[in-house]
Amino acid sequence: MREAPAYVKLPFQLTYNSLLSTGSRCLVFSVNREIVLKCALTPQPHAPLGFTEALFCDESFWSLEREKFIYDILALDPHPNILQSVLVCLEGVFLPRMWAPLLIDRLEQDHPLSSTTTFRWIREILSAMRHLEKHGFTHGALSPHNIFIDENDHVKLFDFGDSARIGQPVSLFNPPYSDAVQEIAGPGTEQFAFGSCMYTILTGGQEPIFQITGTDLDPEKFPETCGLTGGEIIYKCWRKGYASLEHVAADIEKLCTWKPPPLVIRLKLSNRDEDDSATEMSDSTSESETLPDEPSPTPMPVDNVRSMLHDAREYLIANSDDEDVAPAKVMSLTELAPLREFCEGFRANLDSSGYMQRLAWTGGIELGSS
Repeated sequence: MREAPAYVKLPFQLTYNSLLSTGSRCLVFSVNREIVLKCALTPQPHAPLGFTEALFCDESFWSLEREKFIYDILALDPHPNILQSVLVCLEGVFLPRMWAPLLIDRLEQDHPLSSTTTFRWIREILSAMRHLEKHGFTHGALSPHNIFIDENDHVKLFDFGDSARIGQPVSLFNPPYSDAVQEIAGPGTEQFAFGSCMYTILTGGQEPIFQITGTDLDPEKFPETCGLTGGEIIYKCWRKGYASLEHVAADIEKLCTWKPPPLVIRLKLSNRDEDDSATEMSDSTSESETLPDEPSPTPMPVDNVRSMLHDAREYLIANSDDEDVAPAKVMSLTELAPLREFCEGFRANLDSSGYMQRLAWTGGIELGSS
């Protein structure tokens, strides 16, 4: 059984048997299977308090007041990715009881997750943060520990005890989701927290590790991001390079909607064999022709196609007598014969992947992309 400090007065007729969590500053009680009550640490009347206990109760009171204020705003303008209150009253905040896991637990339990799922969560988190920014507030303590994943696999932000108006000092130093002890709440603090959340999501629950120098994180020793999809966005968030969360969202949308360009293969013959090309290569098409339209099968992953292109170039270079040969090499029909089978197989793979747009035979061999 969990217990609150002995000097704390329990609200209503609740007992320690219904205490779910002592939290960082507040108490959370179970009301029934659907609702919980979050309340501040209120001391018993005339309870003898030391300086530490009095300070803790004071922090708890103001933390809950900030949370009440945010839930009052959200009651008038709700957001699908932010937990909504059931009732805000003098004693505390009644909230839906969430049986779903926290984001940090979900990442550790179900890793690896599909990119569709992870980027949906990233976009939903950012959408909820922008909603608070629209009302002039920051979350103040954003992390995967303060985000639920509901039964429909969507994000729900909660815990607004450290929220602050934009332009006011932040009340919490919480690395790796904040980067300095004394900061002013605004787009900079929120994008830094978002960048760390995005990093944690894309690494399957591995939170970034920063080095602290004095009261700040060392900006020259940020974690490596170049191997992550969207790593440039994460790094820019850590450097606070965006003017607002709207600009972060614009880059996230570009990342999520980007598609690789179609790959093109061109096979060319040397001029001296031009006369024989019609008979030797009767199955080829002209440069202006395109393959007939057919239903496109599921595309091969672009990394596989790039690997095939790399192998083709390496094959050409390895079979060249010229030390300075480029990936594109002029060859006669006789020299081309050993490559014919390889190229046909390569073309078939591209055809089946939906990446190949055309195949042209004109004066040298060239493998590339458009």
